[in-house]
Amino acid sequence: MRSLGPEVLQHPQPGALFGVIITHEGSARLPCYEDVHPGFEIVLMLTGSQERHWENCVIALAPGDVALVNAWEPHRWRPTAPNTTALVIQCMPGFIGNVHFDGVHWLNLFATEPPLRPGTVGEDLRRRLLALGHEISGSASSRTIRSAAGAVAEAVDFIGESPDERPPAWETTVRLWVTQILLLLYQRWEHRQEAARRPQVSSSHLAQILPALRLGTSDDGEAIRVSVEEAADACGLSITQFRSIFRRTIGVSFGRFELRRRLIEAARLLLTTGESVQEIAEHCGFTDRSHLHRMFVQRYAKTPAGFREDGGTEVLSHML
Repeated sequence: MRSLGPEVLQHPQPGALFGVIITHEGSARLPCYEDVHPGFEIVLMLTGSQERHWENCVIALAPGDVALVNAWEPHRWRPTAPNTTALVIQCMPGFIGNVHFDGVHWLNLFATEPPLRPGTVGEDLRRRLLALGHEISGSASSRTIRSAAGAVAEAVDFIGESPDERPPAWETTVRLWVTQILLLLYQRWEHRQEAARRPQVSSSHLAQILPALRLGTSDDGEAIRVSVEEAADACGLSITQFRSIFRRTIGVSFGRFELRRRLIEAARLLLTTGESVQEIAEHCGFTDRSHLHRMFVQRYAKTPAGFREDGGTEVLSHML
């Protein structure tokens, strides 16, 4: 069984600017599932403990701890204690607007390398964030989805999902919560002065490369291969301009981003469909089965067949 897979964690819903959910994971023996999504993600631990995995980086989270996940950034998570719950807020780029903290655009808190991003520092901040997390989790009606395998049950509450059951000014309320969390993190951020000296990532930079980020999926849902020339052309930029803006905003080169996006989709199809490896290779823009096999082993240290057989449970932080 996979932990709260993509069919559950699809917030924000298409056309929505944000989504607020509470994840409940009853077992500590769950797969370390890799995910990537267009929204920025704030994870605030409420109970238990969890690991968040990025490329060459693992961060342990306890109640009151916060993790920030950049848009379109591959990451993994798994509970490390039973009965783990977390508040997860996902928002699209336009949700917060052009908020700055001492001249640092809020996007820079997410664009910084994961080990250097703001996190919970000190017991006072931990208590404040935990109290805020419980306030948010009890703020509106929710709908629960459960998946079960034997004695293991996981659930996710969609907070304020129904427009009829949301409190007044729900969107404004969530925006204020997000801004408050980011402000609290920024005030205790050890690297905020370094962030102020770096070239700033802004909403306009993200807007410039959005056409390229949307190119990777065909009308029928296949993860098609996209060249840097096609991506730059879609954005109306020269290749040199595109490469520079893309790396500054997303944190990796477009070529690396494009390959790992297709590998993540291949991994998802291995776990959720009965398609052959050859069919998955075709759907994900690889030359053939051998090409997918070679790239998959480099990223996951497992063959596609081995990954499917163990359900992804043995894959942790081995990355390209």
